Amino acid sequence: MTRFNRGFTLIEMIGALAIISILAAIIVPNLISRVESVSLNAEKTTLKKLAPVLEDFMIRTHSIPSDGPTDPLTLIPTGNWAWALSTQSALPAQQILVNEMGRARQFFIDPNYTLTMPALFPEFVPPAAPPAQAPAGTPPSLYEQGAIPFGGTNRVNLATPAPVVPITSLRVMIVSDLRKAGATPLAALPTALTAASFDAVWNQTIANPMPEKNPVGALPGTGIDTGIVIQRISLDHLFHRVTISSDYTGVAPLPAYQIESFLPQAVLPSRPTAASPPPDLIYELYIMHGTRFATHAHGAIGGLGFLQLIKGPETFQYPGFGLNPAALTFKWQR
Repeated sequence: MTRFNRGFTLIEMIGALAIISILAAIIVPNLISRVESVSLNAEKTTLKKLAPVLEDFMIRTHSIPSDGPTDPLTLIPTGNWAWALSTQSALPAQQILVNEMGRARQFFIDPNYTLTMPALFPEFVPPAAPPAQAPAGTPPSLYEQGAIPFGGTNRVNLATPAPVVPITSLRVMIVSDLRKAGATPLAALPTALTAASFDAVWNQTIANPMPEKNPVGALPGTGIDTGIVIQRISLDHLFHRVTISSDYTGVAPLPAYQIESFLPQAVLPSRPTAASPPPDLIYELYIMHGTRFATHAHGAIGGLGFLQLIKGPETFQYPGFGLNPAALTFKWQR
């Protein structure tokens, strides 16, 4: 055998294999890490795109979809959030419910909101039936704005300091689990959160059950991704404060306001008579962005006052005191 056609010696083969092993030890972990990073970034992008979809759904339907755990085995949700995002985005609900690892995404509404709203507003009554446009079996929504919006059955005393807008905890999170299974089985993420644990996850404090980084509570830009992806969505800005008052104390029907195509709601006078001392009582409504809102004059005068879409804070006042009734022009003012 000449030196040109002889094979590799055992020592040469061992050396080549050693070099390949060293290169594999260097390249493969980096390659796996790169693939995991791409998957993680893709999931972050997906969840980020769902945030405006949720806002658009709420503006279009004037409702808040319900949360509730998604069964990790059947992938059947107990809330209607996936249906809501599916109808708004035209994506199949299954693509919204499940990530690329085949695990269920979870949707959480801040319990601080659901716990405080019934005490603040009698109008906060979750619907008993699914949305009219939803297929049979769809869970009901958390809230559907009707004829009487938040604040429509209460009047605020102007003698007291102006109340803080109570729609301050309408925060939601979409959580996706892309963690890789290791030597020990992965601990399942919680499917329900208390008010305290929701705050802990939202703020990524040390004691939270869904850490995005390791170590838990790592400063922004530091730490190692755990594979848990969280999209935080604050929706307070979708409710606008609208104040309404009336000085009219004449015969019925009283001046009124109207939400969408629901029946008009009478506006009671701020004071029983012109001689009644302050404080005045006003309606302080919290109306969802994009709602069609109208005001109506009183009695035989009737007629439409303002008709507009609510896109920010508004104030409406109806006159009735301090002028000659015969010469008084009854007209809603802003």
